[in-house]
Amino acid sequence: MSKKEIQLSNLDQQDESQLMSAIKDIMMENSSHNIEAYDHKFWKWKYRTLPNQQSHVSVGRDENKQILSYYHSVCFLGKYNGQKIPYASIQDVAVSNQLRGQGFFAKISAFANKQIDDDQIKISYIFPNHRSIHTYLKYDKYTFVNDLKAYILPLNIAQLINAKVNLRGVEKIFGKTFDLFWNMLSIFSLLPRKFKIERQDSITESMIEVFEKYSHLFEYGLIKDKAYLDWRFIQKPYQKNHIFTIADDKGNTKAVAILKEDEIKGIPCLLLMDFAYTLDGGDKYFLKLLSNLRNNHQKYFGGKIGLIFTTLNAPIESKFLRIGFLRIPQKINPRPLNLLIRCNVNDPELYKKEKWNVTLCDWDVF
Repeated sequence: MSKKEIQLSNLDQQDESQLMSAIKDIMMENSSHNIEAYDHKFWKWKYRTLPNQQSHVSVGRDENKQILSYYHSVCFLGKYNGQKIPYASIQDVAVSNQLRGQGFFAKISAFANKQIDDDQIKISYIFPNHRSIHTYLKYDKYTFVNDLKAYILPLNIAQLINAKVNLRGVEKIFGKTFDLFWNMLSIFSLLPRKFKIERQDSITESMIEVFEKYSHLFEYGLIKDKAYLDWRFIQKPYQKNHIFTIADDKGNTKAVAILKEDEIKGIPCLLLMDFAYTLDGGDKYFLKLLSNLRNNHQKYFGGKIGLIFTTLNAPIESKFLRIGFLRIPQKINPRPLNLLIRCNVNDPELYKKEKWNVTLCDWDVF
């Protein structure tokens, strides 16, 4: 394959339609799973309606002005040393097969990173797949922080068995009595007995307060204020979210869970996209909320959901097994997530995984 001459530039607004054609073509080359939902409306939500209206879109064109590569980054407010600063989240990066083997990935990455650095953005983060992680580590000076653990909470065991979903062999032992086994875990767990669960259709002030309190467990992570949560979960097109809160017997909101309908291995599922709880025992209410959703999934979701899936970096994950979650071994995880960061400050604390608040909402694909 002859080496192409490629010109790098920032995307002009009038070229958005051309970019969309390029994205579709490259997605088809790579058999991307979300190609059907990725249209101009989705792209504009993602990069033109951000809470702070800041994004960078770099493209590479050949001599015929055809876009053969793109590199997106979006800016969100995040925490650093108790202050709010912009984070760059790296998303939608791809190179056409026509440019493979020509070292072009490193070139467009360097170009895009310069745009980020010129805007005085101190922290960038990304969740690369296994094919590209070495490129970010080698060429872009990213540093590995953590491989996020994945968990599933079975809801309909018979459905999972029929679909031959691998639950580490446990489902073969229990068979249809598995549901009873999972219910017993919830019955005997030491969780609150007086509570009120409500489904929400908007982001409320009490929910924002819970997210703010929960953020004190971490030094780094996105600022999840109303502007961000509205943009991420209310305004996003083509997705069906379920937002739940749980309150104590005095009506105080103690925890929030936001789930999205999706599909894994052909099984309808719920993705636990984000959550928060208060620091005065709210973790127990959060576990109670998940346990209640599991035991009453037919009431809440019509019985069509097979499991709840999540990936996270949080202290609560050590308690997930108590309410029936199974940890997915990395070798059979459908999409392992590795948190990598790149920073323009000399601060070794940034590389300590326990200081980061990361959930599925940070990963742009979901």
